[in-house]
Amino acid sequence: MRHFSGEFEGIRLLMGDELEQIAGGEGEDTDDLIPFDECQDRRSDGLAQALGNRIANAPDTANIEYGAVIFRNADGTLGQTRMLIGNSSGVPDFNSSPQSLGFSSWTQVVGILHSHPTVHSSGAQITPDWNHDKPSGNDWQYMDWIASQSGVDTNNLRQYIYHAGQMNEYYYNDNNQTQWSPDNRWKFSVKSDSYQPNATCPEN
Repeated sequence: MRHFSGEFEGIRLLMGDELEQIAGGEGEDTDDLIPFDECQDRRSDGLAQALGNRIANAPDTANIEYGAVIFRNADGTLGQTRMLIGNSSGVPDFNSSPQSLGFSSWTQVVGILHSHPTVHSSGAQITPDWNHDKPSGNDWQYMDWIASQSGVDTNNLRQYIYHAGQMNEYYYNDNNQTQWSPDNRWKFSVKSDSYQPNATCPEN
């Protein structure tokens, strides 16, 4: 979901009863959230990079958004949805149910990934000062909704923004700052400095 000169564009975000209909289950007890999992983070980065490579070679990637969800299976392994094809301002399939995307519950989500195009719908070339490497206000609102689902592990939740050939990672808890207004949140977005798609898990 893109932002342009401080104004946010994107698909209509589902709210209230609409979101409850796709919540995908009761979730788990949030009192037992695990600490940050470095090994899982590296595996997630690896999946994100592979998805970024696919986006780079996808049709019309300069003009439309692509996305995917990275999720944790019951055995601790990570999986990913099919690559979701969006439009010039968003990925509507993110408003689908988990089951239709290939997993059981939002509780499993560890990463939301999508691309920001390099050409604006007006035809203008997007330049670095447009900050399309950062999540927009709408992107953070969607992540807030994911984080609000019962049992979602926010210690290990992130979003990835692919733009201009580069994958950018943003940890949710690093950017969950209530003092930031929705209109300014993207400006202060803190990018992860530990994106390591080719790293192996640390030795025990």
